[in-house]
Amino acid sequence: MEGENRKVVVAVVLAGAVGTFALAMFTFVFPEISRGFDLTVDQINFALKVPVVGSLVVVFLAGSLSDRLGPRRVATAGGLCFCAGSAIALAAPRVEVLMAGRLLEGLGASTMLVVAFAVARSAFEDEKARAVVYGILTATIPAVWVFAPTLGASAAAQVSWRLVPMALVVVGALATLAVWRLFPSAERERRGKAELITPTLAGVVLSALAGAAAAFIASVQVTLVLLGLALVVGAVLATQMIRRSSSTLDLSPLRIPGFGLALLAASIPGAVNFFFFTSLLIEYHYEYGIVATAAVLAPASLLAAVSGYAGGRVMARRGATFTGVAGLSLAAISALAVWLVGEGSTVLGPLLIVCAFAVGDTMAIAALSGNVLNRVPGEMAGAGASLRKAATGVGATVGAVVVTLVVFAAYERELSGSVNTTVVTEQDAKRFAADVRNGEGAELLAEGLAVKYPEIRSQLYKLDPALEEAEITSYRTAGMLVFVAYAATAGLLLYSRRRAIRLEGQGT
Repeated sequence: MEGENRKVVVAVVLAGAVGTFALAMFTFVFPEISRGFDLTVDQINFALKVPVVGSLVVVFLAGSLSDRLGPRRVATAGGLCFCAGSAIALAAPRVEVLMAGRLLEGLGASTMLVVAFAVARSAFEDEKARAVVYGILTATIPAVWVFAPTLGASAAAQVSWRLVPMALVVVGALATLAVWRLFPSAERERRGKAELITPTLAGVVLSALAGAAAAFIASVQVTLVLLGLALVVGAVLATQMIRRSSSTLDLSPLRIPGFGLALLAASIPGAVNFFFFTSLLIEYHYEYGIVATAAVLAPASLLAAVSGYAGGRVMARRGATFTGVAGLSLAAISALAVWLVGEGSTVLGPLLIVCAFAVGDTMAIAALSGNVLNRVPGEMAGAGASLRKAATGVGATVGAVVVTLVVFAAYERELSGSVNTTVVTEQDAKRFAADVRNGEGAELLAEGLAVKYPEIRSQLYKLDPALEEAEITSYRTAGMLVFVAYAATAGLLLYSRRRAIRLEGQGT
């Protein structure tokens, strides 16, 4: 890789990293923020979801404009938006202003990430060089998680949580300067005038669908409202697409043979976040604090970063299908090891399992990204990157809801089965288990729940073993879901490869 291309890789990495910095650092300082603004648990959850769900609004806009105006302008605009959002969060006097700043951060970070993947596709003509760049870009995310959570939490605890958005302003400024100096700037010739309506409407539909999924557990009413919004805006979008002879929203990659299957494969792994369920086990079963949990998982993040880089190298030699199937298989097999974790197991067991999983997972994600983007020509790189981001975003949001419901249902079923139903109804036993799962356990076990369920007061002091067993059961359930999802994705990759070979044979 030549020196000029190496500079582009640096800009790609910085552009792809800003959103991860914001997520990793803010997630672990919200305890400090909640004390400063006196936030409820629901407000904290909402504040965490705002930038993630809201960022989907600009997914199609970023890719379409990148193809038309060149990646430099669009990525720079995204970087300025991220910096502005961080500055607003830094000076926020109220929680509403903080959320507005976080939303702008999400919009800017999403724009930069989409353009970063587009540049990774369009700026490197050699497929082997592209594979290495995909690996480096994928490795960036876990690399940030190695140190950013501890750094953010320490800064918040020692000085103030406002040091986090201050640091993000600096990170955003560096990334913005890098993309302005190093990203390609040439506009591409496109027929028709660029309009912003269709890609914006498509982004609103995507964001509403993701928001509906995210709100499903907490509020069915909000879910229905967002689904209704998605339906109405979708109808308006369809009307606009029919009326316009040429629209900025570019969905033409969907007509490329095999592209749809590649998108589906890329969307599945994000639905089952094994890191998340492992962190829950470490935090609640082994009683580590949130910052200590992040520190325990740091070796897994480090291995994931190394694996992402190595995955790019392997992909350059053996191709995306081989690399993806190998990574997915390793991750799936590692997830089966959850059955080795039981009563008396130390935290070392889950840590070793998630480390092995991380190696396969990051290698697979690099390959799945390459499998999507290598199918589109360079002039459609922005459109391809937008569709990839949309698929993985929806897969992660919708899939996470389904998986969480299944895992938590296993937890509640295990715990409710431990309650003596001779002194309480089976229905109350299930409600009790749901309350414990929702966070009313621990110090409230002998207080609030004893008042709410007086019939089982005498049992509340004896439920520790039942709680531990329920935590292990839910962790094992998550592991089995990971195995199924990753094995299915590996099968889908093999099928799409064989189908492509068959179509090529028919074409000749």
